[in-house]
Amino acid sequence: YTARTKLQKVDAEGLLAAATPLRKVLTGAMSGDTQLSFAPKPGEDLARSLRGTLSLRLAEGKFLPISLLGEVGTIAQFLNKKLPAVGNVTPFLGLSGDFNIENGTASTENLRMDLDVGSVQVAGAMNLADQSLNMKLITTLSRQFSEQAGGSRIGGSLSSAVSNAKGELLIPLLLSGSFSRPQLAPDLVTMGKLKLQHALPGLTGSPGSVIDAITGNQQ
Repeated sequence: YTARTKLQKVDAEGLLAAATPLRKVLTGAMSGDTQLSFAPKPGEDLARSLRGTLSLRLAEGKFLPISLLGEVGTIAQFLNKKLPAVGNVTPFLGLSGDFNIENGTASTENLRMDLDVGSVQVAGAMNLADQSLNMKLITTLSRQFSEQAGGSRIGGSLSSAVSNAKGELLIPLLLSGSFSRPQLAPDLVTMGKLKLQHALPGLTGSPGSVIDAITGNQQ
């Protein structure tokens, strides 16, 4: 089967539940374009045979399995323990990106999540069938929030965060595990690349250089 679809304000949680085994992962009204094909074998999960492309946009919603800011605060050792409570989910103002899907594995190099205190850029792969994750993230926190969290004095700054020319904190992370049990850890390789860019003013703060650091294109 092959389908080309234009989505307009479709319930993201319902769509994922209908087409994949994913439950309680994403909420919000999804728009976008899909060109997908699937040919499941008898008794096979439909998601394992998915192929094609997906471009999505959500204006507002929640990533349910994890509190990204809470995890970032633990990893980067925010000094200010009186920051607003972040709960157990990640609310976002916008989410957009393009995916290539092959045998149920969706890969992206330009997924972006906009938060009220910054943004998250994501590259890597997610398996829609077994729900496994293998992704790299760079969380960029606004200058105001960074200063509230402790700025360049945060406890983990030497190994897990770097400040750019705008006073924003950049925190590279590795996302593994599964959608039901995601795991975040410092990305030390990308951290080294970001520190090199920080030492070279021509690269610091360039959106392209951040994307290259995530995807491994920056030497």
